[in-house]
Formats: sequence, C-alpha cells, structure tokens
Amino acid sequence: MNRFSIALLFLGVAAITSAPASSQTLGCEPGGAGGPFPVAGTGGGGGTGPTTLPPSPGVFPMTVSTIPAGASVVTEVKLHGLAHTNISNLQIVLTDPLGGMHNLLHRPPGSCDFSGGTYTIVPVCTSGLSWPSSCTAVLPAGTYVQRFGTWISGTVGIDNTRIDTLPAATGTWTLTLYDWADLDVGSLASWELCFGTPVISVPPTVAPNLVSPANGLNVFGPNVALAWISSTCAASYEVEVDAAVFPAATTGYLFASTPGVHTWRVRGVNSGGVGPWSASRTFTDTGPGPMVCSGLELTTIFASDNGGDIGGQVFFDLQVVHPSGIDLAQLETNTSLPIGVPFSMDVYVKPGTYAGSETNLAAWTLLASGVGRATGIDQPSLVDFPDVSLPPGAYGVALVIFGGIQRYTGTATVPPPPVFSNSDLTLTAGAALNVPWLGTPFTPRMWNGRLRYNCSSPPMAFCFGDGMLTDHTTPCPCSNDGTAGNGCANSANANGANLATSGATVTDDVVLLGSGMPATVSCIYLQGTGTDDAVFGDGVRCTGGTLLRLRTKSNVGGASSFPDSVETITLSQRGGVVVGSGVVRNYQTYYRNSAALFCPPETYNVTNGMTITW
Repeated sequence: MNRFSIALLFLGVAAITSAPASSQTLGCEPGGAGGPFPVAGTGGGGGTGPTTLPPSPGVFPMTVSTIPAGASVVTEVKLHGLAHTNISNLQIVLTDPLGGMHNLLHRPPGSCDFSGGTYTIVPVCTSGLSWPSSCTAVLPAGTYVQRFGTWISGTVGIDNTRIDTLPAATGTWTLTLYDWADLDVGSLASWELCFGTPVISVPPTVAPNLVSPANGLNVFGPNVALAWISSTCAASYEVEVDAAVFPAATTGYLFASTPGVHTWRVRGVNSGGVGPWSASRTFTDTGPGPMVCSGLELTTIFASDNGGDIGGQVFFDLQVVHPSGIDLAQLETNTSLPIGVPFSMDVYVKPGTYAGSETNLAAWTLLASGVGRATGIDQPSLVDFPDVSLPPGAYGVALVIFGGIQRYTGTATVPPPPVFSNSDLTLTAGAALNVPWLGTPFTPRMWNGRLRYNCSSPPMAFCFGDGMLTDHTTPCPCSNDGTAGNGCANSANANGANLATSGATVTDDVVLLGSGMPATVSCIYLQGTGTDDAVFGDGVRCTGGTLLRLRTKSNVGGASSFPDSVETITLSQRGGVVVGSGVVRNYQTYYRNSAALFCPPETYNVTNGMTITW
C-alpha cells in the first residue's frame, strides 16, 4: 500500500461520510514532521510587518514522492498537535516545490490559543469554519478556511492564493510558521498535505455594497458606469437592470442605457452558486450630455470661497485681443449643485465694461443660452450652447444661472486674483448679485470658470470590427471579431488593434496613436479622402478615396504613433490639409500579421478608423 493515508478505503463510503469541505480529497501525505516555533528565543518578535518577517520561524519541510490517482490540486493542510498562545500573532505559509509562497493563515483576530489539537486548513470560500471575529479562551480544533487578513498579496513574495489552485506536485513542500510577537511560543507535532480535485465553493453570503450612481441620481447616457464594492467569495457578479441580468467579471459594469428611469442591483457569483441581491437603486438617464469640444481655452480658477443665491449673477470684463475675434463655443462654471443636477445659464454682453450697468438690463444683449449638468463644488460643470462670435474689443459679461448657485472667489477683505489672460483674451475680476439686475453688487469677485472657443469637431472613431456593422457592411473575414472600438482581432490580440488620437486640430498637434498590434511588426499610417467598405487582409478597410501613405513605423510593444518624436512635420502638413479649412480626412493603420495559423492566407490586418475634420 502506498504511504498516503486512506481513512476510508471505499470511495462510496467516503462520498457519504466525508465532511463537505474535504469531499474532494483523494489522499494525504502524512510525512511532515513538526517542532517548536520559534526555534530560538521565547517569541518571534523582531518583524516590522509586513516588509520584514519575524526571525527564527518554524520551518518544516516534507517530501512528496507520489500523488494520489486522479488528484490535480492541493485540497487541505492538516496541522496535528498545533499549540500556540494567542492566535493573533501567528502566520502560516505553505511553500510549493517551485518556491512559490502562499498564505494559509495570517494573524486571525482574538487572543485565544491553539489547543494542541488538529486544525485543518481548507480553501477560502468553502464550507470550513470561519475564524471568529474575537475570542479569549481556546480555539476549538476543527476545519477552518484560509484567512488572509490584512496581508497584501505579493508582499515579500507571499501570495494570497486559494490552495486548491496549487497544482498537485511531487517534490519538497515546506510549512513555515511565523510568530509576530515576543513572549508567545508554540509547537507543531506533525502535518499532512492533502491532494484531490478542486473544492466546490459555497455561494457568497454577503451582498455587494453599491457605490455609484448614487440612488436617484440624474446621469447622462448612453453609457452609464455602475460600480460596487467587492463581495467576499464572489468570483464574478450579476447585474440586474430593469429585470434584465448581465454578467460582470469585476466590480463595475458599463450599462448601455436609454433615457428614462432605471432600477439596478448586484449579486456575487462563484462556482458554488449565487449570493444575495444588494438593495436596489435607481438612476435617471437624461440623454446624452454635452461633450467638451476641441478648441482653445482660458481658465480662471476653481477654488471658491464664496457663493450667491439660487438664480444669481456674476459679472466680469473680457478683452478680445485676437485680430480675428473668437467663436465662443462653451463655458465651464463652478456651482454648488449636487453632482448630476441639471441647470441652465444665460450669457449677456455689452460693449466696454460691466461696471456701472449691473442693474441696467437694457444695456445688455443676450448672447447665448445653454444647459449643463453639475459636477460638484470647485469642479468644472460644462455649459454648451451654439457658437457665437465676439469680434476684437472690450466687453462686459454677465452670467445668470437658473436652477443653481454660482460659486466664485474673493471678498472685500480678501480680494481674488484680478486678471487671467492668454494670447487671445484677458479676463478681469468683476462682481456678483444674488438677484439678477437687482441690488448692490458684491465686489470684487472672480468668476470660477473656463471659456472654450474656436472649437473644431473632435476626431470620431468608426469602422469597428466588433461584428455590429453600424457604419459599414463588411464583416471581419474569418469571424475574427474584435471588441467595440477596435479593428478585427489579430493573432496577438483578440480585442483587435486600435487607432486613436491626441491633440487638437485648432493647435495643429493631432497625433495618430496605434496600439494592440503584434509587438514588433511594421505598420503604415494611411490617410484617405473618402470611405470604403472592403475586406483588407484579416480586417476591413473603411478608409478610401485617394489614399496617402503617411509613414511606415516599427511598433514597440504593439504600439506606435505618427507624428512621433523624430518627425519635424505635423499630420496636417504631411496630409496636405489646411487647418480650419473644414475638409474631412479618414485614417487607418494597417500592419503585418503573418501568423501562419491565424486567418490564412493573408498576412496583414488593419485598425479601426478615425475621421478628422480639419
């Protein structure tokens, strides 16, 4: 008979009488000797956790020469005759034959003692006993789940590893017992290492705590990020929105929303089943929100020390010095409204200065009206409105908010910064009124905000190889769909390669950014005057018309860019387009992908596309 202990010879009996936590164990190696710990002195101590481990631990190796038939993983560690005063000082680590170190137990709470009986450690999230939150006497012998406590996995090479993910292996396994406090001593008579098949988890018992959106919040669609705090023993999650259930691998889910009120909740899932649902929350999708446009900016400050009343008014002076004037497109302002609450704003101007006309509405012209959504105090809340032109000259500006409170900086005793400027604009501090056009102005006050002007349309991604075919008709040629936002999958990246941009057309610093390609292959950045819809190697090319090869680049880590640091020319110059002309150009990057077994016989692929309006 081999040396593995077989407490129950017949598997049929074992299936009936074994404890649930160990029902997957097929045999145990009983050859692990024990001894005192620490091996010197009267207590470990000396460790400055967690970066320096205590000295003189008990180190007990065991040689495993055979594995039970059918066993694939570690299932249990049995500690016989474990005695130690004050369990909260003990850390137990299992080292596998390859040198990997794995926590079995890290400093459970309480001041009770190990009794000298047999304590069996089984994988976390199984039907073993949980460690008590506190204790003062003797911890009963029994089967307990692993406990990682406050240990951060990977610290000094010790990982928080579920033991039934450790492969069953021959060789030397080592049990190490650390004592983190002086004057506490212990001993171990012997230990066993058990092997079998992966242990079935028990379902999560605690519901996740929802984080965002806050209950009842108004949000912009169409994509709403749902987030929650992880639930103990959950390997993944299910998110229920309006009675439809969606899987989530992590503690977040991007919900494809529609305007209206939505109800959502979350529960944990593992191989043993599902846990309890969280409490439900609602949010209201108010439709797509305004997007920050690509243009020039002048920012004052977002550090308020003062504020008005609901529906109040802020004044400042604006000098437009650019010889062609500006096209004002958006502003961002500081409001004390809760995050997500909508508001609106009117923008008034008058020639010269605001001073002296704070209560004379007849002197002012309504320049623009826009809507926004609050992002919190001292955060920029975007207000979008149709572009309006301001020729060169001096203006007084008045901002009236509806449904909110404006925040600003400055008092009579602590004046604000007086001026903010760039090469196009100079903004000078002004005043505030709690009621528009009525009362004695509070001065000096500096509006907290940002003016955004001379915007161009932002670059837009298109031609996704995700199988949705929203803007073209040609599918990926060998069912090699990528993920949303990317091109068709390649041999190195199942998500597909991506083309994005940085910079802005108005400043002529747009850069094409390619990523997700095979690590070191060459690629070509393409510009087209039109569109196409055709198979292109292992991908789909949507850039057409007159094609221009902008540059050939060598990828590093599957990524490259054009223009990059070695270039002395801008994208517009290389493409022969004039900034501000309004012409449209399309861009894609095609690259080598010569893996013989991937989507033969072609040896190249292409990213998604980007459209830029110059």
